[in-house]
Amino acid sequence: MRLTYDRTRTSRSTAERLTARLRDLVGVLAGASPRTTVAELGAGA
Repeated sequence: MRLTYDRTRTSRSTAERLTARLRDLVGVLAGASPRTTVAELGAGA
């Protein structure tokens, strides 16, 4: 049970890291070209 829990926990951490990186990237893109970012967010949502 512990192994499964640890694996899930690790996966979550990785997902959170990727999410944080995506947010940073979106922030950079937003600063460079807000139009493209808004369009991408609209398409993604």
